[in-house]
Order: sequence, then C-alpha cells, then structure tokens
Amino acid sequence: MHIWAGEHVWLQRWQSRTETPWPPEDEKWAVAQIAERFEEVYAARAAFIATIKPEALVREVVYRDSKGGLFTATLSDMLMQGVVHSIHHRAQAVNMIRRAAGVTVDLDYMYWVRKPV
Repeated sequence: MHIWAGEHVWLQRWQSRTETPWPPEDEKWAVAQIAERFEEVYAARAAFIATIKPEALVREVVYRDSKGGLFTATLSDMLMQGVVHSIHHRAQAVNMIRRAAGVTVDLDYMYWVRKPV
C-alpha cells in the first residue's frame, strides 16, 4: 500500500495538484484492490507523461507535501525522484522477502531490457 501511495502522490505533485491524504497504514487491501489501484495510477501516469513537451522538463513545479510544506522543484527532478523512490521501496520489499526465504523477481532494469546476442 505504501508503494502505491508513493506512486499516486508523486503523480499528483507532478501535476501541481493538492495531495490527497495517504491511506492509514493499518488499512487492509485485498490483492485485487492493490492491483486495480496500481493499474489506475500507472495509466494516469502514462497519460500525463505522454503530454510532456521537452520545454516542460525545466519548469518549476510548486507543490505541498503530506505535512503541508510548500516546495518547488523542476519537473525533471521530480520525475527522477518518482523513479528512484519507487525502486528504493521495491528493493526493500525484495530484501524482506529474501530474508524470509521467499522467491523474488529480479528488479534490475537491465534484466528486463537486455537482449541476448
């Protein structure tokens, strides 16, 4: 749930929208609900990114964080944070699963894009 909330929050920030409150940490979601929410935020993110023109990457975006603080950053820096932050949390989840002797997928970017010669 936290990973989804982060993805959702960064999309709102990129769009200079008011951030909706994070769901309570003790709220329980079924796997189907989590999958549906991820699909929705990924579709909205793809639609937003498809509209970005190169000149928009350097524009300053003003947003409030979840504590109400007012911040500004370039859209390109905010997009990068969205990528880096998501990877950070996925790595945490993979490490936790591995410590519990579970089987995990490879998260390394090159694993997914490389092609055998």
